[in-house]
Amino acid sequence: MWVCTKCNAVVATPVNGKCPRGHVLYDRFFPTKEMSFLSATLWAFGLCVAFCVLLVWSQRFPWVTDQFGQISEMALLGFAILSIMSFLRGLKWRRQRGAVARLAPRAFGTALGCALAVVAPLIINAFRGE
Repeated sequence: MWVCTKCNAVVATPVNGKCPRGHVLYDRFFPTKEMSFLSATLWAFGLCVAFCVLLVWSQRFPWVTDQFGQISEMALLGFAILSIMSFLRGLKWRRQRGAVARLAPRAFGTALGCALAVVAPLIINAFRGE
């Protein structure tokens, strides 16, 4: 189910990604589609891991190798900021009530997935002894 955050209403069948009143069914970066907490967590963690794999793969290029440390730190910082933003968005939606409250588990799951993407490299390095 899709939810329009402007109308605070459930949209069963969106037309061209819009609600019947013409509002776009996206909130900043992500679609406002209802998801479970677990699926949102796995989705966000998967996207962060895919981004990290692309980042590691890009080390093959000489213009990236010089600044790889800075780029990887910025990526982790970006994941942390996205996690905080998603958590705050979930609190806002839960407090708003109505149909928009159905989006809160997705926002909290996205926050957890991004937070896991920040913490996972730290845990791996701790076990490797680096």
